[in-house]
Amino acid sequence: MPPKLLLIGSALLTKTKLSAICGEEFEVVDLPFSFPADYLDYLGEFSMIIVNHDPGKQEEGLVKLQEVRDCKLHKIQNIPLLLIAATTCREQILDAFQYEFFDFLFWPAADEALLLQRVERHAYKKVREIDPISTKKNKPLTEMLCDWLLGGYQMGIIPAWLHDKNEVSLPENALRVQYFGEFLLYYKGRPLVCELTRKQKILLAYLLYQHPRAVHRDRIIDWLWPDVDGDSARNSLNNAVWHIRQWLDAQGIGGENLLFKDQLYSFHRRLTITSDAAAFTNSLKEAYLKERNNLPEEALHAFHRAFAYYKGQFLEAFCEDSWAARECDRLREQYLPALDKLAQHYSEQTQYQLAVNLSQRLLDIDPLSEASHRRLMFCYSAMGLIDKALQQFEVCKSLLHQRLGAAPSEKTTALLRQIKQCA
Repeated sequence: MPPKLLLIGSALLTKTKLSAICGEEFEVVDLPFSFPADYLDYLGEFSMIIVNHDPGKQEEGLVKLQEVRDCKLHKIQNIPLLLIAATTCREQILDAFQYEFFDFLFWPAADEALLLQRVERHAYKKVREIDPISTKKNKPLTEMLCDWLLGGYQMGIIPAWLHDKNEVSLPENALRVQYFGEFLLYYKGRPLVCELTRKQKILLAYLLYQHPRAVHRDRIIDWLWPDVDGDSARNSLNNAVWHIRQWLDAQGIGGENLLFKDQLYSFHRRLTITSDAAAFTNSLKEAYLKERNNLPEEALHAFHRAFAYYKGQFLEAFCEDSWAARECDRLREQYLPALDKLAQHYSEQTQYQLAVNLSQRLLDIDPLSEASHRRLMFCYSAMGLIDKALQQFEVCKSLLHQRLGAAPSEKTTALLRQIKQCA
């Protein structure tokens, strides 16, 4: 009998299409996203598992993929698990990355560089080496996976090194908060529509961010209603909290989980709250700890995991708010040195494309970082892209002149002369 291939969901790839691609090499079995939980006990019968990710169905594909992955950790360690989608864009890849499907993903950087890196350099070469495929070198299946693959888990290709095997799976009712970029909330795997006023949203974001710590009422009033008299300010706060509780009830989270006791506001400890900001900070701490313990490879992986969470400015829609601005600055001051460290590391290791990606990300935030401009010049030159190296110098020169009225440093101009001499 041919090996079995399990297809979960049919948003992109149907059983008919997959059977036609595989021919007689695989027996294809398909299941809907809603398959019974007890079916997880039979996953060990399959040689490969493919899950369709359909953005139109919210996070259903990702949640099911995580459920299957958690089962794999205990029962089916060696079976390749793949996530595919019709659009292999950066946002989709980052979604997969945050659900811990890291194979094929070295660095979620600029779109073109990431896709080039993921598909042309790694995916096509590596997918053919998965046992179930390598037996007959099924080229159509390989090419299909290259086109649609977002990420994988424990695929027998490279170690799933970003997964913390000691990590406890989150409970089903965990509330997940996105602070980087747009403020978003997810509960039980589904995105929530936050129908609150601007001030109510920033208060909700703040109280969730402080969890499990409690915040004194007066501190909130001084922050959000500094120019309002005492009774009016307290009434405004009470009104905002009432609306937040009503919204929590409507989402099935429970307004009673927002507590007020002894003049302190907090969320109940029974509510599990996770956020990309906390994951970013924890991953950076882990990276520096691994570095101090002389575990450079594990440190690099933790740095990459941290960078995946930093998808934009902290609460970018509230950047004028004093608290959000302070926290944004604090997180950016953690992010930039780490980004610079890894960019320099990859440059020294002659992994120039990775160094370019990281340096470009750094310049997006700090365009006046002359060291980053120099690194790009050096990497482009090392890659044989002399025109791009010279162009990067002109970009640096123009920015310094326009914003600071200054010229590039001697170190930068010396590098320019060296590049021209070697051209």
